[in-house]
Amino acid sequence: MGRFPKIVLLSLAGALLSGAVPAAAGSDRWPVGRERGVYTARLRDSEAVLWRVEWETAVTEGPEGRLLEIRESGAGKPWEYDQPVTWKKKMRFALNPAPVFLGLESTRRTGAGAIYNQQQVRVDPERRKMLSELRGEGEGPPIRKWLRWTEEVIPKEFMFHWTRSFDFSRREAADAMLLVSPTRLVRMEAEREGIEEVEVPAGRFLCHRLELEPELGLLKLTPAMLLVPEMTLWCTVEPPHFWVRYTGPVGGRGSPEAVIELVSFERGVAG
Repeated sequence: MGRFPKIVLLSLAGALLSGAVPAAAGSDRWPVGRERGVYTARLRDSEAVLWRVEWETAVTEGPEGRLLEIRESGAGKPWEYDQPVTWKKKMRFALNPAPVFLGLESTRRTGAGAIYNQQQVRVDPERRKMLSELRGEGEGPPIRKWLRWTEEVIPKEFMFHWTRSFDFSRREAADAMLLVSPTRLVRMEAEREGIEEVEVPAGRFLCHRLELEPELGLLKLTPAMLLVPEMTLWCTVEPPHFWVRYTGPVGGRGSPEAVIELVSFERGVAG
């Protein structure tokens, strides 16, 4: 049980949610075009920055429908790493109309530019499976594992963007299957706890406050059971319901509490 807080490493980029069930996320949530933003993570009781991430989304219309691609580049020292790293990630989704995960590519490098690790996830919708591969530094074989895939699956890197897929007019808790490591899927539940005004470097926003809890089978694991601080996310009340702030642990048991905040957000960015 001690490993479950790692669900919310949020070394991300990525990930989270509402007190509502997934809804048809239409063009007001994911309009055709580009957006970009920046967020930073810092220790909760300090101004020390753990990492900084720049991300960009692109929604295109093609013969097979609307597609979403998210690119992310970051730099810093996530809690579970033994040295500062930089990373680049790319995630692909079909908008059907809510995002359906299709694949992920990720490369992390050391400060000297050497590859620290690489991850790739390839989805086979027809077989309802996905192949996850993780390759570390050196010449050894990658860690490979086939995992069950459904439309509920999202990578942890997508959790912040995921807030756009929810119908906030309903009160039911929302959940999804998170790909939290190359070999592990865990269900996460989120409940809406009210509306609050939140100020971050990107501005002041009226937000839904969302409390996050992992699940193990029929057992919902509360923060008290996991002996970790509460995990809370805020996203805007107004569409497209983009995320604004996260507070909570950034690793396994004993990891520090962090505050991850939106620094800037732009819509209608030229390609």
